Amino acid sequence: MTDPVFPLPDDRLERFMRVRTEQEAQHVDIDRFLQFRSVISLPSRATRVARSIRQFAVGAAIAAMVILLVAVVFTPTEQIHASPAEVVQQLQEVTDVSPDRTYLVRTEVIPSFENRVPQLLRVRETVLHLHGEKVVLEMPNRISVWGKDEAGRLWIVPHRKAAVLFEIDEIPELAEQFFALRAIQIPKLLREGLEDNMLSWGTTHEKMKIIHIQARNPHRIWREMVLKIDTETMTIQELSITRRIPVGELKVQYLLQSTQPFNAEKYTPEGHLDQAGLVFDSQSPNLRKGILNRYLRWLQPKQLPAP
Repeated sequence: MTDPVFPLPDDRLERFMRVRTEQEAQHVDIDRFLQFRSVISLPSRATRVARSIRQFAVGAAIAAMVILLVAVVFTPTEQIHASPAEVVQQLQEVTDVSPDRTYLVRTEVIPSFENRVPQLLRVRETVLHLHGEKVVLEMPNRISVWGKDEAGRLWIVPHRKAAVLFEIDEIPELAEQFFALRAIQIPKLLREGLEDNMLSWGTTHEKMKIIHIQARNPHRIWREMVLKIDTETMTIQELSITRRIPVGELKVQYLLQSTQPFNAEKYTPEGHLDQAGLVFDSQSPNLRKGILNRYLRWLQPKQLPAP
């Protein structure tokens, strides 16, 4: 309110600004301003909460993916690929397709009492060749060579000039035991390993798996088997078998030497004889017995045909 006696002086600057503002107001596009304002409007409280929830969910998903990736990378392969039983089944398939194997066989009696260990256990190291059901067992320094054919007949070459051959029903008992303790049938062993036994993983290396097999049946001839498997070639690099024997336990260790085919002739007694060497079977019982008495006296046939 102005005082008529003492009026305020005229403020030219204020009057200019008021006139300018009124002129600009007449040209303002209210509709456009309101549309633009709605686009850039600040988010409401509900919108901010929803956005925070979405950001948290995305972060949690990323963290879960990282944890899963770390678990996959650092979890042992046997836990995410196959069980011990499944690996043994794979070994069976590979062995059936590629049966040629050469093993160094080492035997150890536990406890070791030399005076109580029979002759058939005193040979500590042999070489075993496998081809399907054909088996060849070479003694140290090739003193003698033993073998079995597909029909299960046992032959022994104690000398380059003579060999003996036994049908299944006439194999000397000690000869059968000596051979069975060292000459393995891998497919048969793998089948036995899957029959109601306890299979578990041992220490696993980068390219090697170890499987322990404990026999549940106390009457099995073997108590424990340990397989060391090359995961790239799926071959048994090492096989250890602990057997029960009257004087304690016999540990037999098989170390893979080669997977190349063995000379086919070497799976027959003739393949280990000189050109003039002879094989004596049930058709020559006296000569066969004479060869056993000379070179393998400790073998006692359980039955030989009468001359």
